[in-house]
Amino acid sequence: MNTCWRKSESGMLNGGSSETKQLETDILIAGAGLAALRAAVEAQRAGQRVTMITKGIAGRAGSSAITSAGFTAAIREADPTDSPELHYADTIRGGGDVNDRTLARIFCHEAPDRFWEMVEWGVEFDRDPDTGKYVQFKSGDHSKARVAVCATHKGTGMTLPLKQVATSVEYLDRVMALDLMFDGDGVSGIVGLDTQDLELVVIRARAVILGTGGIGQLFPVTSNPNDVTGDGLALAYRAGAILRDLEFVQFYPWRLISHVRSRMPVQPSSFAAGAILRNATGDRFMLGVDPERKEATTRDFAARGIYTEIVEGRGIEGGVALDLSEIPVETFNRLNPRVAKFFEQKGLDLTREQLILAPEGHYHMGGLRVDEHARSSLPHLYAVGEVAAGIHGGNRLDSNEIPSGQVFGRRGGIAASASAADRPAPRIDTDRVRYWQARLADMQRDAATPLDVKEIKNAVRDAMWRSVGIIRHGRTIEQGVDEADELAARLAAGRPADAGDLPEYFEAENMALVASLVTRAANLRTESRSAHYREDYPVRNDDEWLANIDVCQNRATDTPQLEKRPVKVEEPLNR
Repeated sequence: MNTCWRKSESGMLNGGSSETKQLETDILIAGAGLAALRAAVEAQRAGQRVTMITKGIAGRAGSSAITSAGFTAAIREADPTDSPELHYADTIRGGGDVNDRTLARIFCHEAPDRFWEMVEWGVEFDRDPDTGKYVQFKSGDHSKARVAVCATHKGTGMTLPLKQVATSVEYLDRVMALDLMFDGDGVSGIVGLDTQDLELVVIRARAVILGTGGIGQLFPVTSNPNDVTGDGLALAYRAGAILRDLEFVQFYPWRLISHVRSRMPVQPSSFAAGAILRNATGDRFMLGVDPERKEATTRDFAARGIYTEIVEGRGIEGGVALDLSEIPVETFNRLNPRVAKFFEQKGLDLTREQLILAPEGHYHMGGLRVDEHARSSLPHLYAVGEVAAGIHGGNRLDSNEIPSGQVFGRRGGIAASASAADRPAPRIDTDRVRYWQARLADMQRDAATPLDVKEIKNAVRDAMWRSVGIIRHGRTIEQGVDEADELAARLAAGRPADAGDLPEYFEAENMALVASLVTRAANLRTESRSAHYREDYPVRNDDEWLANIDVCQNRATDTPQLEKRPVKVEEPLNR
């Protein structure tokens, strides 16, 4: 869609010193993926003017576009013995009992409706060739076979159909959100950066929805694309929003690292079907990690098991071996069509090649604290998808993210639209705009120290891996806090050496800030639970830590403030 920008006089606002584009809308969504698109669809249905800003291209950027596209739901047509309450019980147990009970129950009860909605919109899921019924695969962390998979096994098989539904949305690609604006009623829009011409973009909005994804690029090896740098968490924190569960980071255990150059995951359903993991001595080590579920365990157990073999010298070329002797090759190929196609194209026999797997940074359970309508702690600010916390607790189950993003994307779109309909026209936050105009002008001067932004990004990644990787210790976590703060200070005193690196510079700022917050939360939680495992506190402690950690900015001291809040064990279902 063509955008008619309105520029302020001389390209500036009230004496600023940088070119500034202006736009006004009702609902402003920052994000590119499935949750953001679902919110856009609902706001469009409500008759709102909807604008979506995306660092890349909506529907093709972010983690949603490259996911393997699994969708969990208790679909009675597929399995009459399954139910939303069974799905809910699995989700709470898998999340280490620190999930928000209200959010988790809503998600599990509404997921089936969101599945059929996606079918109606043209998303194709795998079907049984004989019966024509939708297939739901078994995964070790679900008690029932409830993982439906997009027929293309690619996220774009979902994102692009949803984008086709959101026909009246104004898409502003290549725009990075930098800051939230406020007026007397609350959040009133976003100050962004056009990453192509490096000009400021000021968008007023009656409500803002964040769907900016997770923090995968804070780790050196990740499933997440380059644009997933924790931006939403950083700008929400600076604006005063409350964040939750930041210490819980999921590592996907089963990335294929042999034969391939690009990311290629082996699906968790493979292990429920019989695939085995072995170390360098041929031992089936997962028998000692989870004797009951073995390889078909949750991702936190599997990642720790594999990582332990590697660091204790029993690994194979940086990973562990995938043994397919107990699973029919046709079954493996059915569950992993991308892997099967790759090996077929290379003329390689899967059953004869040594396949090596290793963990990677994957998903962040932490995010903005939200209620059942995706409302954050700030008026007129909403969060959906991976940038929102609470649903998954300490560990997300296989394929629970896409349906939860659809459930709360819809709810967030409805709530934001109702709020926007009753709100007067938002006002520009001239203080924030002037601040960013001045910052961009300062970047063009030589007073600040020129920085190698890519080097700082890599330093953040190294610090995060050492301090809050798969296995943690208080000593290294504290070092991570110090390193993150030092990197943030370097960025604050410098500027990008090359003007074209300005977007990456702001990403690096966000990465360093979020690294500081994640490490602080990990340091506070003195126990092991779900994806948070500490060698110095290896036992789960429900007496002290059946709780969430909330993080917000202390405005008086400009430092993070952390607070432990007991989990509310039972919450009513609000539908």
